[in-house]
Amino acid sequence: MSYSEIVSIVEEIVRLPSYMVIGISSGKRLIYTSTQEGSMDLYSLDLETGERIRITSGERILSAAADEDSRLFVYTRDVTAGKELATVVFANPETGEKIEVEGFKPTRILGLALDGERAAFSGVVEGGTGVWIARPGEKAEMIQKLSGASFVSSIKGDLVVGAGWLAGDARSSEIFILDIPSGKLNIYTPKKGSSNTGPVISRSGKLLFASNYTGPYRLYTLDPKGMVLEPLRTSYTDHLRHRITEYIYYDWLDDEKTWFLGKRDGRVRLYVDGREIPLPPGYSGSATYYRAGKRFILARSSLTSPPRIISVGLEGGYSDIASSRLSRNVARRLGRVYFTRIRSFDGLEIPTFVIESRVAPRPGPTVIYVHGGPWWEVPDMWSDTIASLVASGYHVVAPNFRGSTGYGEEFRRLDIGDPGGGDLMDVVYAARWARETGLASKVAIFGYSYGGFMGVWASVKEPDVWDAAVAGASVPDWEEMYELGDAVFKQFALLLFDGKRDLWRERSAINYAERLKAPLCLIHPQNDTRTPLRPVLRYAQRLLELGKKFELHVIPDMGHYVIDVKSAMEILLPGIMFLKKNLG
Repeated sequence: MSYSEIVSIVEEIVRLPSYMVIGISSGKRLIYTSTQEGSMDLYSLDLETGERIRITSGERILSAAADEDSRLFVYTRDVTAGKELATVVFANPETGEKIEVEGFKPTRILGLALDGERAAFSGVVEGGTGVWIARPGEKAEMIQKLSGASFVSSIKGDLVVGAGWLAGDARSSEIFILDIPSGKLNIYTPKKGSSNTGPVISRSGKLLFASNYTGPYRLYTLDPKGMVLEPLRTSYTDHLRHRITEYIYYDWLDDEKTWFLGKRDGRVRLYVDGREIPLPPGYSGSATYYRAGKRFILARSSLTSPPRIISVGLEGGYSDIASSRLSRNVARRLGRVYFTRIRSFDGLEIPTFVIESRVAPRPGPTVIYVHGGPWWEVPDMWSDTIASLVASGYHVVAPNFRGSTGYGEEFRRLDIGDPGGGDLMDVVYAARWARETGLASKVAIFGYSYGGFMGVWASVKEPDVWDAAVAGASVPDWEEMYELGDAVFKQFALLLFDGKRDLWRERSAINYAERLKAPLCLIHPQNDTRTPLRPVLRYAQRLLELGKKFELHVIPDMGHYVIDVKSAMEILLPGIMFLKKNLG
């Protein structure tokens, strides 16, 4: 395949619009984000007339929240060229008029919620996070400071609620309940050491959240007046029969009934009062209920089906609201997708998606794709990176290594205190599996963020496994990353390593640069504040001194997140061109 063909294929893929559903505003307007015009922007769609308004234009949107009863919605925008220091803006979904919140310095915002014309959000402050209340035309007010990372999830009536690492342990997460008039703060957990997700407040004041305090994740309700906790009661039990392992979204239909998105083995189902509503196969990470139309609106995709927004009735049946299509030339390149479990070094089975390329031989060049996080996963969801690799002629093996989400809390906790240890061996065993099953002739590792850390680390810790390595937004030196981080990312490094600071040096590739054998491609955003550039430049200097074969691509005016077509091309093309030169 020629370089020009690769450029054409990758550009087509990254130009496919992405979609995320935010919610309903003004009773009938769908608020969503999309890259349909080149950058990640906010749109307002009248669900009755079909009128669409583009609310933002290249503003580096980070998050947004909507309330069906409000005439406004709220969003955050990065004002620091990718450094993720954000302001809060109210917007009118019918006119596009905007009102920026005043009274606070731009900061990293971790959670955002809206009730009428009040927004609540959590933002990084010295030593932790603050909880703020904001109204259009007024100064924002910080009403509480929390010592750990906190994520606001809901505001209604007198309450602001959320969850976070509030006990200083990554193995657990606690709920905070803040009474606005009195300022009283309650840090709540059903059981010490349990993991609890951000609650959603009903109209009558009950909280809905997921917890693993009795074992697997289940949904619960909590009455904050008497602190009465009960398992969620549903009329149907399809979600229990399907053995859902994670509830990624949930909300109230009314004061008694609920709806939620449940996940198992990387695929997501929709449930109403416990009854499954059929959807096309794949994944939904965002959804809302359109009360006036009595239907759900979801973003939907799979590893081989590009993103779209669908409308689903209460009794099933769906239609597209917005969609995108692959050309025949690209679609024919995407081959078989299957889910398997690969036995790792200690017998642990690693859930893995395999995506074969129809234009690669078998055995053929294969990429072990390592996701970021590490508390994330590769689900059956569209990925520009994976699609671009497969269409460019590479089989992709995507292991959900120990520490990944979606497979139970015990599985997620397995890399706490051991990043770059057992999870690295899971990735190594995925590479071995690819060779032993006849899928792979040559093998490269490819990752971004935590996947980038794994790329630089695997290439020196297990140098004989790889024929090439591509590491985007990587961490070659954990000690320096900690020094450069803000309060939240300092806490992240401590929690991930379980306070074992000695492991920072032991698990940093910069201290083993002489062991690198395979060609290495480093790709890094210049303004990244999550995985700062400075340690990567020092690592590149060390590789240069040692005479190692490597490439370094620094992307100017870009932060950690890929937010537009231009950034996606600048991240993906160097890596795939590098693979063509070094893997075939």
